[in-house]
Amino acid sequence: MSAFESLAEGDSLYFDGDIEGAVDRYTVAVCSTDPRKAPAENEDTPGRPSNKVTRFRSFSHRSEAYLAQKKYPHAYNDANSALSLFPPSDTIEESGGLRPDELPLAHHRIARASIELARNNYSISARSRTGRVAFSKLSSQFGARMGETEMGDEAREHLDQATTLAALIEDDRTKERLLTKFCKSLRILDGEEEEEEEELKIEEVKEPPKPMQNTAPPVPSEPSPKKSRPASSSKSSRPSSLPPEPSNHPASKKECSPVDRGVMAGRPKYQYYQDQTWMKIQILEPNVEPENLSVDFTCDDICVKIKKLENGTLVEYVVVYGDLYEEVVPEKCKSIIKAEKVLIKLKKKDGKIEWNNLLDESKNGDRKKSRVEKRTGNVPEAAPAADVNENAEVSDAGGQEAAIPTIDTSNVKNRPYASHRDWDAIDRNLKAEEEAEKPEGDEALNKLFQQIYRNSNEDTRRAMVKSMQTSGGTCLSTNWEEVEKTDYESERQAPKGMEWKNYEGDKLPMKDDD
Repeated sequence: MSAFESLAEGDSLYFDGDIEGAVDRYTVAVCSTDPRKAPAENEDTPGRPSNKVTRFRSFSHRSEAYLAQKKYPHAYNDANSALSLFPPSDTIEESGGLRPDELPLAHHRIARASIELARNNYSISARSRTGRVAFSKLSSQFGARMGETEMGDEAREHLDQATTLAALIEDDRTKERLLTKFCKSLRILDGEEEEEEEELKIEEVKEPPKPMQNTAPPVPSEPSPKKSRPASSSKSSRPSSLPPEPSNHPASKKECSPVDRGVMAGRPKYQYYQDQTWMKIQILEPNVEPENLSVDFTCDDICVKIKKLENGTLVEYVVVYGDLYEEVVPEKCKSIIKAEKVLIKLKKKDGKIEWNNLLDESKNGDRKKSRVEKRTGNVPEAAPAADVNENAEVSDAGGQEAAIPTIDTSNVKNRPYASHRDWDAIDRNLKAEEEAEKPEGDEALNKLFQQIYRNSNEDTRRAMVKSMQTSGGTCLSTNWEEVEKTDYESERQAPKGMEWKNYEGDKLPMKDDD
């Protein structure tokens, strides 16, 4: 398995919640792209990201997985290794292949790891020549705030770099999303949201949009970290100045679904990705009830419907419907409802074929028709009249239709396209027709010379080339022993009745002159 495939499988496992399995696949991708250990495998593959980009993403994605596992030193070192592949001097001009948000996110991952290391009184104890960092735990920070420690300064530096890079992104939507995320990390570093870091990863998906904060009670102009923590936390005592729980304020009703608050109105969006075994569909709709989800699939098509509560009424949306690009195994397909999404896993019947799309986008459903005909054995022997131009040729001699050679699909592995024509046989037939043709005149003479040159040995070819080129096209010999000793440029020869002349019209000496 290549590094690109290991990276894709790691991403798939990460989205499925298997963080440990994702770390293993990312590690395989990192080792496969190491130029010191696997030089033969470090060649870029056409149509795929460069090896340098794949290595960057392997380190960066593994850093995110380590953050989810709370292995902050590993997360710091992986994100740092990723950034070392694209130093600041070439982040703009020479970072070809990276998405605009990947470098800022790598800086942000270092900042997040640094914040957690500062929170736990860690500091940098040593740096290796390869850029890896060793950490040591301090007994205390002498009363310093988290943002004033060594790791706090490290986090602030990388947050500044992440913000600078994000500001250069042309897509306003991506820029706003990243800047909002970086500002939130900066507030955590400054202590304004110190007690909310444990909920941060979950809240990034589940938290309602910012406008909901306008309905919250007014807060002091300089809130303390303890006043912003949830009431359910037990890390410190609750100040008596805050209202008692439970609160009747709408902002405190955590049972309220993001759909009910109008976060994702309209038909749900979805995305899909694949590996060698599964085609996976993620429907980006949170808090879906099992009775509101309908998933129907056969080996060739799929239909997914979701009911949503909008304005007090259940509205049914068709999210995915159509013929699948390739065949699946319905008995092994399944749907999984998670808190933030719905995951549908389609088991590929043939893992060797990579799907270009989720659904068959051809007008007449040709891919599905060919699969059905192959399964049922009802492949038509003769093409219909409307397809004569596509499946038959007319010979010049008899005027009868000659069928184009096709492949016996029963004894051949799956092909990456639906056509069953044997193009190799067609090529052989064309060559046989060319050989059977009888040229005339100069064409026949040229063909004779080509045949002599093609079937001769190395000395004969050398003689033909030298005699033709050095004689100016007036002599062609196949005898290398004679040609090797002859200087055609000084002993000029010309056909009978012709003579050599220069550009001024003066006659040049020739071999036959007296």
